[in-house]
Amino acid sequence: MAASSIRKSAGRIICTGMILLLVCISFASAEDLFAAGEQNLKDHGLVLEDVISEYSEFGNSGNGFSGFWLPYLQDNKPAFHLFDVTGDGCVDLVTGRMFGSGMVRHEVVVMDPLSHEIYILDGYDYDYGVTDVTADRLTVEKSGPNGYNKPITKTLGTIKLEDGLLVFVPDDPQEAVSPSPASSQESVETIRFPFTGFEVDFPPASEINGVLQISNDIELMDNVHYADLEYFAIPKEKSGFLSNIGIGLTAEENALVFHNALPLLRVISIGNGTIDDLPQDVKEDYETESYLEVGSFGEYNYYVRYPGQADYEWANKFSEETKQEIDCLISNFQEEGRLRFFRPETINGQLLEFETTDLDGNPVRSAELFAKNKLTVLNVWATWCGPCKSELPSLHILNQKMKEQGIEVVGVVINVRNQADSETISEAQKFMSWYKADYLNLVPWEGFMDMLPVYGYPTTYYVDSKGQVVMEDQSGAHNTQEYKAIIKEVLAEME
Repeated sequence: MAASSIRKSAGRIICTGMILLLVCISFASAEDLFAAGEQNLKDHGLVLEDVISEYSEFGNSGNGFSGFWLPYLQDNKPAFHLFDVTGDGCVDLVTGRMFGSGMVRHEVVVMDPLSHEIYILDGYDYDYGVTDVTADRLTVEKSGPNGYNKPITKTLGTIKLEDGLLVFVPDDPQEAVSPSPASSQESVETIRFPFTGFEVDFPPASEINGVLQISNDIELMDNVHYADLEYFAIPKEKSGFLSNIGIGLTAEENALVFHNALPLLRVISIGNGTIDDLPQDVKEDYETESYLEVGSFGEYNYYVRYPGQADYEWANKFSEETKQEIDCLISNFQEEGRLRFFRPETINGQLLEFETTDLDGNPVRSAELFAKNKLTVLNVWATWCGPCKSELPSLHILNQKMKEQGIEVVGVVINVRNQADSETISEAQKFMSWYKADYLNLVPWEGFMDMLPVYGYPTTYYVDSKGQVVMEDQSGAHNTQEYKAIIKEVLAEME
């Protein structure tokens, strides 16, 4: 997103923010200018109170502007300005807001009462604020850029609407061309989310005090994918255990994660639809009203969510240095070109080749394992996972009833660290015995998570006789009948 523009669409606000504040400026003859602006609205058949009411409804519609609105007069001075920024002859409502924690940034907001559009001069790269208003000019100050060790400068200018975007016009022509925030000479690193279909640049890990780690990159349902990137306020020298999230952590490690994690970036991609088309339970579970549309690729639309007010309240326990780093990272992600989209990839077609052992130490080779079955139901589970253990009896029954048809259930106990992890192997065997489940279970092979990245448990893959994944099931436990229905679907697609 460019420093001086914001995407917009009819009747919708395409922006984000947390802590909100009105900009109240005291200037000469403010009452006269305001009265002239109010008369201008009347000349266009508009009543100021009605215009305020309309935008107040926007402010309370869950689009990030809740709490934005206050009475339009404050101490007999305008709490916002009336000035024709859009150039349609009718005055617009001009105000601002601030957002963030640690490093706070500011935006200018223009509300057009004729077109019912809201335009924003965003503050992710720079701070913008109205400093003066006369009958002929709205003066705006630009300061920044925000970010890592960048020199801060202040520039005076004004704003105008250009090709549907709100842009800053500096008084000094030399300021007219802003440097690209993601220049090719800048040192960046990239995190790729193949199954949701995007990648994001961020400053080199050496410049970040905390740790960034993918928490999810999964398919929620057909043509709907979800990914999130978490920030851990944990020194790098103490963060090695984070690679074991989802596999198994000690009580101390779990406490560190709980108290030092913040979801930094959440993305939903939707093929042949929009976020409004999602089922109501998915909307509620993922709080989709907080997501902003940020782009598309082919038939896929992309929506992003940055930390909200509740996240920042949670982050108040962090140090000021950490909060500033979080804000800098969010600012970085918002820069133009940082987020790039592509068609979501699929695990289907992935060829599984490995050598490992079962829980009893017997060698297992993938080619031999898969070749003897028409279909292998590869169930990834963990001994600490309640839903995983609850479906063990269903998987046992499924294996007993369908093995003669060339369909076999095979488990992978993901929190067994290696073949020497006798404690976890013994625990897994205990649960298998307890639930009277006697089908084959494997120790994860080297490179398992690179071959089959799993972010939720249990997750089940369906593998043909050649060792190719033919279908990835959505994460979650199933009963025997549900598994049979899925297998029927998979076999039909294989024919």
